[in-house]
Amino acid sequence: MALHLVSKKAGPVQVENVWPEKVKQFLINDAEVQLTSWNGNLLLMQEKTSGPYGIHFIDIFTEQVDELVSIYEKPIILLHISLEGTLEFRLEGRKDPVVLHERGLMVTLVPNLSATATMKPGRHRSLALCIGAELFWEMVAQIPGLDQALVRKRPGDLFSLTRHPKIANSQIIELCRYIGNARDGRDVLSLCHQLVKGVLTLLSTPAQAIGLSQDKIDKVYLAKQCIINNLKECYSLQSIAENAQISARQLRSWFPAVFSMTTMQFVMEVRMRRAGELLLQEPRLTEDAIAEMIGYTDNGGMRKAFKAHYQMLPSEFITKCPKYFVK
Repeated sequence: MALHLVSKKAGPVQVENVWPEKVKQFLINDAEVQLTSWNGNLLLMQEKTSGPYGIHFIDIFTEQVDELVSIYEKPIILLHISLEGTLEFRLEGRKDPVVLHERGLMVTLVPNLSATATMKPGRHRSLALCIGAELFWEMVAQIPGLDQALVRKRPGDLFSLTRHPKIANSQIIELCRYIGNARDGRDVLSLCHQLVKGVLTLLSTPAQAIGLSQDKIDKVYLAKQCIINNLKECYSLQSIAENAQISARQLRSWFPAVFSMTTMQFVMEVRMRRAGELLLQEPRLTEDAIAEMIGYTDNGGMRKAFKAHYQMLPSEFITKCPKYFVK
């Protein structure tokens, strides 16, 4: 990706290649690592190529409010998926800002693009997948009904190819993590194909307008954060709603509108994600200890849920799964 960065406060930002050991805690397999920092802010990009795909994992750690202008000089189709945090940016030639919440995705035709991101304190992590236009439109032709969901543009146009915002499902999020940590180049290429096909299939489904005010959406994200921070206490919808300071009825209605899944489905996803992380990263922990840490009263309940989620038992997961969880 031919990319130039300019900070509103600090001016041009130089991105330098660094040795992987310098950022080992964030490293993905076989990636070229680029790092830059300014005014207490840090941007880490890890890039690798597989066939027609350019894969870019982006970490932004913000301490000081700033605006960062990104200038792309090479025509591409860009699939952008937010993995953590919220990113707000403006595209040159487009009046309204784009807000990409966590799990949000968009597909954009980028001939020559200037995007200005509003950087707020916190962390944003995302995957940007660059796709050759010829391959992209070939894959579009294979998905029934997708033409109605995409906006076909002339080569010189700049805007999003998606008519409506979409929320990535758990399968798409997992594929992002697999891509980041796959060790075999053939696996990476296959996973990229699966990811694009999964996104295009998602885009082909009828869009449902969220229909919520920004204040209500913010409360849903607060509830989501309460789940992540207090996983052991997520026994019921009522307990989660109380932590988020909204009613259970509101949570039951609002959460699926934002995340395309029920609150308790999200709780289950977070529990299984956390169980997988602990199994791979903390091998000395027993299954009983992990079950207690993620909110189960007994190991049997966790093993049953784990088998349904991963199609294998925790003991099998340790030996069969690569370390694909990105911190």
